[in-house]
Amino acid sequence: MKLMGQEGLRFVLSGIALIVFIFGVRTMMSSLGATFTGKRMKVIMSLTTACLYPIASIQLYTQRLHNVMDLRVYTDENGVVTTKDRHVGGVGDLKGFNPMTDRVLAYTNAKVASLNLQIADILEVSREYYHNDDLIANQINCLFKTELGVMEDMAETLYPNCVSKGKLMEPKKLKKQADKSSVDIAKFRTGKFLELYSEGLIMVDDKTYAIYYDIDHYATQQRLKAEIDKWQSFIYGTYEIPEDIKLKDWCADNKGEEGVKERGQAWSHYIAHSSLVFNLQRPWATTVHKAQGSEFETVYIAQADIKRSIRQGYYMNYARLMYVALSRAIHKVVIV
Repeated sequence: MKLMGQEGLRFVLSGIALIVFIFGVRTMMSSLGATFTGKRMKVIMSLTTACLYPIASIQLYTQRLHNVMDLRVYTDENGVVTTKDRHVGGVGDLKGFNPMTDRVLAYTNAKVASLNLQIADILEVSREYYHNDDLIANQINCLFKTELGVMEDMAETLYPNCVSKGKLMEPKKLKKQADKSSVDIAKFRTGKFLELYSEGLIMVDDKTYAIYYDIDHYATQQRLKAEIDKWQSFIYGTYEIPEDIKLKDWCADNKGEEGVKERGQAWSHYIAHSSLVFNLQRPWATTVHKAQGSEFETVYIAQADIKRSIRQGYYMNYARLMYVALSRAIHKVVIV
């Protein structure tokens, strides 16, 4: 954690005052005839410093914890966030949460999706997106656009495959990838696959793009994956395929068998959803990994979710994630 503002200043001034006090004592003792050798003085200074730092640190962190431990997210028996003690802006559970400057950090994408929906409910924000809403599309900061008029017909279509390491590809690579993805879309037009999703416009770096997006992206992805698992289990159970045979190879050799076509369609939809449909969401909650390199005024940490990083009693990943999460805060940390 960073020592900021009055706390850090108080720490520095306390150290200077103590050093001045020690030299004052030494001067006084010398005037009374006491001998104070340089070696003894160094020992005293070292011991004093060694005691001062942990004591001051404990005091500062105790005060900080006292300030930030006043927040809890309350849920009922169904896991639905309640709105106890509502304050200005309707953020009783996330007391003082500022959507413009604060973030909630978690470990899993499932928790992030859940938190963003919960915060939208707490802030009484519609799940629909409006003109100039600040959003995140697959790690890209963007503005949602609805009032572009003629510009709408000129907007290039953008796909998740055009995103690399949280940034858009270079113009030439972006166009090549977009053309490739547009060919892939033709495979799903007949099945009306993309008609299941919303079409919208986003502005990235002062340029407008047309996209397909899914508000419940994570939930949809889980549902599509479950469809794959269902058909694979059906094939394994029906045909008793030996474990040493890869299911993909078996399906390629047995295309006419029941369930093989359905498995292939499930896989196609799953891959298309990832490569053609954007995960468009509010920026209020994100994973610790995606927050690296960013700083926020106040950070709310979903500690219970981050504890899921603990594997077989190995706490190092948890410690690293908590360190990254804590160091994202400029002024305040809240454990939820």
